[in-house]
Amino acid sequence: MIVLAGAGNDLVDTSATSGGNQLYGGEGDDELFASTNDRLFGEAGFDILNASVGRGNNRLDGGDNGDILIAGTNDLLFGQEGEDILFAGNGDNLLTGGDDADQFWIAAAAFPSTANTITDFELDVDVLVIGGLGVTFEDIAIAQDQDDVSISTLGQELAILRGVQGSALDSDNFIFL
Repeated sequence: MIVLAGAGNDLVDTSATSGGNQLYGGEGDDELFASTNDRLFGEAGFDILNASVGRGNNRLDGGDNGDILIAGTNDLLFGQEGEDILFAGNGDNLLTGGDDADQFWIAAAAFPSTANTITDFELDVDVLVIGGLGVTFEDIAIAQDQDDVSISTLGQELAILRGVQGSALDSDNFIFL
């Protein structure tokens, strides 16, 4: 199914379908919900693209402006332009914030089942957010693996940051809620 939402603030939910959908938010502030093997395009406006109730293998493209992108499992998230908020989801997701300062929520009240990968984390620009786990920076383990760095807490790997030097990360790169 192809849905062109057009102008205005739209809500399009295909999470109960068999998947393979393409959703285009168009102008306005839109909420788009994925199923499986879906492609969601926020386009213009402040959009919320949500794959958390879907069954994975989705691609979410925020587009212009700051957007909120929420992964499920095995999804691809691309914030594009603007200050985006990307929720890493249950694991095995690939997150790219794009231009501007982005927030990467690598844990929100639960651990991911497997680590998520962030492709474009920028030191002193982007931040990693860990919420609802009751941890602080002292609980974070940072391990270098060649060109990438692994972020863990309480023995659970949360995220892999590509092309980042672990020695450059400090408490200013994190927000704990």
